[in-house]
Amino acid sequence: MNIPKLSIDIGSSSISAIVATTNDNGDVKILGRGVAKSIGIKNGDVVNIDHLAEAINQAVKGAKAKINETITKAVVSVSGSYINTRRGNGTIIIQTGQVNKKDIKKVFDVAHHNANIIPEYVMIHLLPISYKIDDIEMDTPLNMTGSRLEVDASIIIAKKSSLTNIESSLKVCGLAVENYVLSSYASSLSSVSDQQKSDGCCLIDIGAGSIDMIIMHNKAVLYNMFLPFGSNHITQDLSEMLGTPLVAAEMLKNQYTTLLPYDEDSNIKDGEVEIPSIKEGEKAHNVTKKHVQLIVHARVEEMLLMAKQLLIQSEMGRFIKTSIVLSGGICKIEGIVHFAKKVFDRYDVRFGKTDENIDNEFIDFQDNSNATIIGLLYYSLNKINIFELDSNKGLKSSYDKIDKLETQQIQKLENVHLQKQDRKNSINMDTIHKESNETFNKFKNAVKEWF
Repeated sequence: MNIPKLSIDIGSSSISAIVATTNDNGDVKILGRGVAKSIGIKNGDVVNIDHLAEAINQAVKGAKAKINETITKAVVSVSGSYINTRRGNGTIIIQTGQVNKKDIKKVFDVAHHNANIIPEYVMIHLLPISYKIDDIEMDTPLNMTGSRLEVDASIIIAKKSSLTNIESSLKVCGLAVENYVLSSYASSLSSVSDQQKSDGCCLIDIGAGSIDMIIMHNKAVLYNMFLPFGSNHITQDLSEMLGTPLVAAEMLKNQYTTLLPYDEDSNIKDGEVEIPSIKEGEKAHNVTKKHVQLIVHARVEEMLLMAKQLLIQSEMGRFIKTSIVLSGGICKIEGIVHFAKKVFDRYDVRFGKTDENIDNEFIDFQDNSNATIIGLLYYSLNKINIFELDSNKGLKSSYDKIDKLETQQIQKLENVHLQKQDRKNSINMDTIHKESNETFNKFKNAVKEWF
């Protein structure tokens, strides 16, 4: 069993922590999960370090409840308006004539340097969009032969001060940040297929308090967007417009909400629900299911239209060749895909779906609201199928291909070592004595002939 890894999803509604590891075959094993209500954070920004630390500590304790090993580092999700995407390009000479991992790391470092990131920001991901070796474009350059390696890369950057506040909250819990991961990128690791990432798609992850969007092409994040709205706003609308407490409004949203047309759901056209009054002392009152649907319909339409507007303003829609992928808690609303197809009329819309369904007692891999934490789990266990630079500027990839050049170099060293050993073994005293006696006898015979 490998070393357990801790992942923490800092969401606007809840903090989720999960501990997982892999066996020698690479199979994932979930060891524990903890969830706590989010406090001390708003729209991705830390507003109270101690409160956030309290929530993180509670979630981590739950995740570590059934394990005895000490964990001091965590892979942490980040989200907010303080995260941006920019481009970088790099070129290097391939010193050995064959590309190895050191060359890939070097060309990434050059691309990062050439991006001229302003001092207030730091890189959290560098993702290759395309490679070229001697002007020939390719998917991955590892083990390829050539003289010049180029990369065009997407670089995701975050504001230093925001990350420092998150680090401070984790430090209170006795934890350090192993890596930062953009939450929507994490969601894509669990929700978007490799084909969709390669061809070009847009992931719209709608959580409780925010909408995170990324446009992907060639498996890289080309652009990221953020909106401070989420499914909690649906709950607030229901509470205010129906005059009921937030708890009752959340129940209405979860149990009676649908976006399907009236003629497809007869239970919506008729029927009422009794809900408590928000005003103390007032009796419970009835609301029609149709009224509930109209409120939800209006808010969801507004959120999706705002997301569409961001997409148009970005001018990056040309890279979306396959579909728009929906992820997050919003996916639990009946009819959301049908409704989104009408809003994004130019694009196909579908649910995000993980290919894996790992049997465990802690987390449902088919639940779209778990997309980010599952993606973080994959990231922490190095289950990503492209090369990238992580937030520590380290080369990260799940490629298990043998680096042929490095193997050849090791083999050469082993051969040299074996040859030295063979020479040493051939020089023994018996051989020396035998050769000496033969030489002496020849000398004696020659002397006899002279005289």
